[in-house]
Amino acid sequence: MSRAAKPSLIAASSWASVTRDCGRATPRRSASAAVRAEAFGIESHRVDGQDVMAVNDLTRKLVERARKGEGPFFMELMTYRYHGHHVGDINRDYYRSQDEEKDWKENKDPIIRFRGYLVSEGIATE
Repeated sequence: MSRAAKPSLIAASSWASVTRDCGRATPRRSASAAVRAEAFGIESHRVDGQDVMAVNDLTRKLVERARKGEGPFFMELMTYRYHGHHVGDINRDYYRSQDEEKDWKENKDPIIRFRGYLVSEGIATE
């Protein structure tokens, strides 16, 4: 296998259409897309895709290593899909609660979390 210096990533949204992906709802690594990359001898990493700094830190490290020819790498970004899976998936109440969506939007959104970080570090103000 070629050890091309090429990082790859996938955003795992916790949902397979309208069914909770059990690999994301539970910590079972065996259900992870990262495990599939490992099966091909590709170093893989899982990261909180809602955490801008965690994604940035891992990406910087892997890109630096890739530039040295140490790749390939695979990144699985664990994230959340706010909207329906397709254009006709407007009413999601039958497979997840509005409270769940509200919690993710208000407390786990990457923009809100990053804003909190910037304010706490004195980089930005309210």
